[in-house]
Amino acid sequence: MLEARKENRLLREPLLVSVTGPVQETAGQAEACPTQARREPQYRMESGAPAPPPFMPDALALDGDWDLAWGEKGQGPSSQWRRVRVPGSAHTQWLDESKWYTREANWVSSKEWWHRKRFRVPERYRGKRLRLQFDATDYYAEAWLNGVPIGRHEGYIDPYEYDVTKFAKPGAENELLIRIWTPVTYYWRHRPYTIKGAYGAVDQKPDDITPLGVTRGVRLASSSRAAIRDVAVDTRLAGDGAEVEVQVASDGPSSWELTLGPRNFSSPERYRIRGSGSRFVFRLDQPRLWWTWDHGKPNLYSLDVRLLDGAGKAVDGRTLAVGIREIEKIGWIFYLNRRRIFIRGTNYYYNLFLSEMNRAAYERDLKLMLGMNVNMIRLHCHFTNPEFYDLADESGVLVWQDYLEAWYPHDRDFSLRAAALYDNHIRYVRNHPSVALWATSDEEDLENYRDLTKHLAPRPFALDPQRRAVVRSTGRYGDAHVYHGWYGGSIWEYARMTEAFVSELGATSLPNYGTLVKFLPNHWPIKDHAGEWVFRKLQIPEAMRAWGEPGTRTLEEYIPHTQEYVARLFQLALERSRRLKYNPAGGILHFHAIDIWPSVTMAAVDFYRVPTKVYETVKRSFSPVLVSFEYDRDQWRPGETFRCGLWVVNDLAEAFPGARLSWRLEGPAGRVRAKGGQVVDVGPDCVLEAEAVVAHPDVGGRWRLLAELRSFGGNLLTINQLEFVVEDAKNSDGTPSR
Repeated sequence: MLEARKENRLLREPLLVSVTGPVQETAGQAEACPTQARREPQYRMESGAPAPPPFMPDALALDGDWDLAWGEKGQGPSSQWRRVRVPGSAHTQWLDESKWYTREANWVSSKEWWHRKRFRVPERYRGKRLRLQFDATDYYAEAWLNGVPIGRHEGYIDPYEYDVTKFAKPGAENELLIRIWTPVTYYWRHRPYTIKGAYGAVDQKPDDITPLGVTRGVRLASSSRAAIRDVAVDTRLAGDGAEVEVQVASDGPSSWELTLGPRNFSSPERYRIRGSGSRFVFRLDQPRLWWTWDHGKPNLYSLDVRLLDGAGKAVDGRTLAVGIREIEKIGWIFYLNRRRIFIRGTNYYYNLFLSEMNRAAYERDLKLMLGMNVNMIRLHCHFTNPEFYDLADESGVLVWQDYLEAWYPHDRDFSLRAAALYDNHIRYVRNHPSVALWATSDEEDLENYRDLTKHLAPRPFALDPQRRAVVRSTGRYGDAHVYHGWYGGSIWEYARMTEAFVSELGATSLPNYGTLVKFLPNHWPIKDHAGEWVFRKLQIPEAMRAWGEPGTRTLEEYIPHTQEYVARLFQLALERSRRLKYNPAGGILHFHAIDIWPSVTMAAVDFYRVPTKVYETVKRSFSPVLVSFEYDRDQWRPGETFRCGLWVVNDLAEAFPGARLSWRLEGPAGRVRAKGGQVVDVGPDCVLEAEAVVAHPDVGGRWRLLAELRSFGGNLLTINQLEFVVEDAKNSDGTPSR
């Protein structure tokens, strides 16, 4: 750590000279220092350089057919070998798909799994440097090549490699053997001695189904002796222009060629740098900045980095997307490119088995989440596959990057190991413009906060050249996790919420009927099948306290009741936070977006990607331009004065002078019972209070208040709705009074 800080300090504040003694003046020469400090070698930036052809590494893909067997931990394989496809997870490779998410899958995580691949190394690889590269294995992975142990890796998502030049046999058959296992003995209720965050244990995950396997691609790469070790990118605004700083490292003598040009927009601009050293800076006079989708375009550049040999031939290369932007956090207010923005976000998991997620699956999920009008996604207590970060960059959505979950062992060795493993995760995603901040841990107890997060928090400061904000803790000693109306209290407490930033809030509702009966087909009422509902992660005591007992209602009748309860909760909370924009609120993150397995949790979208009523409510309440309702009850009596405050919240940088705000109140059967409107001048990035709605509903039943805002030219900017009930007056015997 001290060496990292020293290196960072020297890069930021380089010494210009080194003084070793008194300066001696020489006749006919100005005063000078006898020994000059070492400087970075010189280089020039050229404009208009052509795009280089893609660098094509010489690599042998090892994906495809492998042999798989299992055994008791520490005892070697005892089952028959079975041919499977890699990458994959042991559960998905060994079990029939109908069993992946059932109790019949529980045993898989308790075994060790042996993966065997026989392959022929090409003769042309003789005399080359050979590296065995894993994009990811989960969790402990010990590897042997041709009977020789080559290494042991701990992790679930980060790529790594071994130099196997001495062990591989070019021109002959080779055998790769990998032993993989994962702990499933829990500390407290949920926390194993693994450093995989939510994918080790979380309330939304089945306790005993923990993924493991060779979950991403494997290859044997052939190259010269020199190879790229690291590329780190920083972008910063400089006056009307910008700078892109690239720090590179190789494991041998190096000279470099770097090119920077448009990736997702059209422009003739292209820049090239050639030189030796470890730090290069592109200076752009008219940069296209990266923005979130609601504030502009997520403009991206392609950065090609080539390592050259003595003859100027490329021997290694990397290509990555670069978004020129600055992201800052002051208190709990975020600034993107020095413009203040309000954060509307959600928390995200996707699939219990990371091996089943590909670019198309992430595209589907991002489309759903962006449909809720979010501009930030919190990867709840985990890192994920690279396709997600690529799509976040391309889609213009910020990523809140968590690391660990909560309630870990009070063990200094564990803290140090977690800190050491954090480094590779940071390097893995730090060049993505979408990544907005680092959060080291979640809802930990005081001892974990004192020791564990103390060791984690310095790591991003040492390894991230972009100097993103570091949140040491979420939910306890930093931002807020608020669960009024679920773990206690009432949803109406959200009407008085004053938190500066909320990164979790929510409650569970039942998924839609068509989804629920797929995995709980004959399990009604809940109290008669409690064990299976608990297995599917329903928190029954909290649910009954929040929803109320179903009584004589059928499952089909009860589901809408639960969804209405949670939809009300989110409308109250999200719109309250937005009315408090910057005073003091900097943002709010809905919990959570999508179920990771067929289950009953707080997700707005079920595992089969069917949205609930909650999804539509979050979508409306997160509209960048919002007509917000301020209310503290959802039931009235006939003739009682109904009053609802109206506010206009504009998160955009665009103003809407002379906008028309109109509302109508619909009674039972959709009949309009009252209406009104007003002209409002809506400024950029503002909150303003409009005239309240006052009416006197006179008929019992379900009512709805609709409000919309149109620009001066008549374009619809937003629409919102509030549902409430007018209760019929009743006689002493409980019958409706007519």
